[in-house]
Amino acid sequence: MNFNISNRLRPQTAYSMSQKELLSGKFSQNDQQQISKLLEKNATYFDHVKDQCVCGLCVCGGCKCGLERLKEQQGMPLKSQYQQDYVEKQPSRIKSISQLPTYKDDYAMKFETTQRVDFKDPKQRPQTSYKPEQPRFVQPFHAGSTYQLTHTKMPESEKVNIIPQNHPTVMKDLQFLGSSEYKRNFSGTPITREKNLIFGAHSSFGNPINPGLPFFGSTTSSRAFRPFKAKKTRPSKTTTQLQSVPTFDGQFSTITKLDFVDKSLQICPARAVLNSKKNSNHSGF
Repeated sequence: MNFNISNRLRPQTAYSMSQKELLSGKFSQNDQQQISKLLEKNATYFDHVKDQCVCGLCVCGGCKCGLERLKEQQGMPLKSQYQQDYVEKQPSRIKSISQLPTYKDDYAMKFETTQRVDFKDPKQRPQTSYKPEQPRFVQPFHAGSTYQLTHTKMPESEKVNIIPQNHPTVMKDLQFLGSSEYKRNFSGTPITREKNLIFGAHSSFGNPINPGLPFFGSTTSSRAFRPFKAKKTRPSKTTTQLQSVPTFDGQFSTITKLDFVDKSLQICPARAVLNSKKNSNHSGF
């Protein structure tokens, strides 16, 4: 069989061919030489396919080998039927947008829409109402209720002045006294707080209401209250240490712990190769 290898063979096809197919006799010696040249010319591409480039060595996922387009054999058309039949547009058929007619107004732009310019308001004319007239009530409220409309005014009855009964509880000529009966009848002096705390209810000061109870110049709450100042203490954090004793085997060995992958920084071998090439290029200059 005669294969036109100069027109149909590509690097992908050459790589997919095994060594047995090359030695089977289907291809001539000239074809095998062209295939070997094609493989040597695109060595970087085949290394990339076999994961023997920087991309295959990369662990971090950020290293790329920078593979360029395949270096095809010179003189090879490598065009599809669509590319062969495609005809580029001639320069004479191209129309620029600047050549199209443009309209420019002599006046400045008016902030009025077409509807606003062409719209004409209808002239409002007074119209006569054919509804029957309704009575109007002159009153504070703008409309009367149903009760007010149906209510017929009746003549008011004569008012009778009835004097209310008088219940005298306080004498008119009684003089107002600004002190209580207890305070006016008490002849002693008010007891101090210190004496109240010392003697308590057993005091020598008597009053007309209860001889055993002295007169205090303050309320019961004020007498019994003792000021208390709270001590300032620094809050301390209590640390409770619990012993992790599993109740059954495998309680603390979760799936996350078993499938955990170390996330520590690892040296990427591809990065080391790229750095060595970069340093060698700098040292060469």
